[in-house]
Amino acid sequence: MRTIAIQTMLILVITFSCDFSRSVKKDFQSGLLTTGNGLSCEEVYLAVRDEPIQMNTFTYGEVLQVWFDDIEGFNQENGRAYPGMKILVINDLGDTVLRNDDLYAGITEGVDLSPLRLEGEVTLAQPIHSGHSHTLRIHIWDKKGEGTFNAKLEFDVVPDETIVIESHLVTCSEVYLYSRERGKPITNNRAFLNENIHLVFEGLEGFAIEEGNVLIGLGMRVTDASGQVLLDEEDLIGERAMDRDEVHGHLSPNFTLAGAELQNPVTVDINIWDKRGDGYISAFTQLEME
Repeated sequence: MRTIAIQTMLILVITFSCDFSRSVKKDFQSGLLTTGNGLSCEEVYLAVRDEPIQMNTFTYGEVLQVWFDDIEGFNQENGRAYPGMKILVINDLGDTVLRNDDLYAGITEGVDLSPLRLEGEVTLAQPIHSGHSHTLRIHIWDKKGEGTFNAKLEFDVVPDETIVIESHLVTCSEVYLYSRERGKPITNNRAFLNENIHLVFEGLEGFAIEEGNVLIGLGMRVTDASGQVLLDEEDLIGERAMDRDEVHGHLSPNFTLAGAELQNPVTVDINIWDKRGDGYISAFTQLEME
């Protein structure tokens, strides 16, 4: 009972006695602040992978969901509401790194009111970067009235700790796993057979440059828990010079495991080295294949 009481105290609700259509609510565990003017909401949740959470630090590549449950106050036409939702993400440098002026712009026939859940979603990846603080702002409005509802969350993005990096002279801004089929980063270390899996390096720096080109090697080794070698490529690039800007922007060695009998976890080792110097960067991670 004591724990429940403490958790309850972390929710602050202020209602202005002069106008009960205005409200302010703050969750002190996540820092999520919501304000309503004409629109009200029973609950606002943060979620990752459809699981409600109370936190404000996320792994690069995760998809942050914001659920607005049982939101009320919309003017109705034929029993339907006509909401708009604007999303902004601003980083700690003051740059707008994500903007969508209306997630519901394509819904011209309104939405069902019984009950009404609205959802905003943000993929915490390029152009969002780890190592920075960000502010998420969501503005909901009634397209048939004057009501509004706002949410604000200050949050941090950190690198995926399950990817271990070792480097000498070579650096990169981001390293993450990506599924081509799902069209999004892999953040729970679960992947599928027959899925094209990328280990993406962004912002690679430190290679020797000649006439705008770099000469690098790229090795890949994939093994399962029994020690079975599933892939072993000593150098996927060979002696071909690559454009420095191309390598800096996006280098994504990838593989697909098809029809393999294997034991989890699967270990992925990627090594990138400078053939004109001593620099290198290596990434190590493990996957649960399904």
